[in-house]
Amino acid sequence: TATVSPELQGRALAANCFQCHGTNGYASELKIAGINASALQSKFAEMRARGARDNIMNLHAFAYTTEEVNLIGNFFSQQ
Repeated sequence: TATVSPELQGRALAANCFQCHGTNGYASELKIAGINASALQSKFAEMRARGARDNIMNLHAFAYTTEEVNLIGNFFSQQ
């Protein structure tokens, strides 16, 4: 069986973010390209703590595992 690189896994997961945050995270007002991976992970933890119904991003935060958030964070940190 073929294995998928962490970089490709991160990009595939991050594609869900592209609609609001722009392709590869480059939306002007919602830019997350270049964000520090640990900062993104902290933001996801904060959103989870607020509950899924607070806003759309909190709902997204509940949709990902910790490993997936790490992959997404690593992807955007390299943009």
